[in-house]
Amino acid sequence: MGFGKGNSVGKQFKKGESGNPNGRPRRLALVIEDIPQDAQVKIFRILHTAIKIGSTDEAVKYLKAEAATLGEYGMVLQVAIRALNGNNGWQALCDILDRLFGKPRQATDVTISGSQSNRPVIRIMSRNEGGD
Repeated sequence: MGFGKGNSVGKQFKKGESGNPNGRPRRLALVIEDIPQDAQVKIFRILHTAIKIGSTDEAVKYLKAEAATLGEYGMVLQVAIRALNGNNGWQALCDILDRLFGKPRQATDVTISGSQSNRPVIRIMSRNEGGD
């Protein structure tokens, strides 16, 4: 069944046209990059202080109070509060930690050695596996 006049499945758009003329909303990570550097430092300092607080209720109160003082950039902290209290709170915390401290490096050792049949043997292991 195609897209007809009374079809409620969807609307067929002309070539080069879409249903949302403004396009897809920007990701939060890209929005943060557009924020001036001094505001980014303030936001990261507040998030760092919040993750050091002992209880989640106190951390939420702290973030809400600080969001009011940041003015137009307070919405970043409100998004962080919603994400931390949501179903994927652990992932949100990991994202904040990655943003604050950077992602850990994952090193890999590659060992190539020849055998009797002249076919190379390739052995790949991570640094925490140990080895030669």
